[in-house]
Amino acid sequence: MLEEFEEVKKVIAEEQQKLKERLAYGACESYEEYRFITGIHEGLTQATKLLDNYVSEVLNQMNADDDDF
Repeated sequence: MLEEFEEVKKVIAEEQQKLKERLAYGACESYEEYRFITGIHEGLTQATKLLDNYVSEVLNQMNADDDDF
């Protein structure tokens, strides 16, 4: 189960790296495009945090269920 979450995080991290490189090389043609790209990057950062929180909650619930037995 956790392998799938790690794979999703890997895909997100790869996309974030592409966006960072695009920004670093000055590939944005306008300030609006720059803001758009940074917004996508921030959204992916938030998605990763949400995924981490979800996995943590699932693991905590699994541990709590194990303790009940």
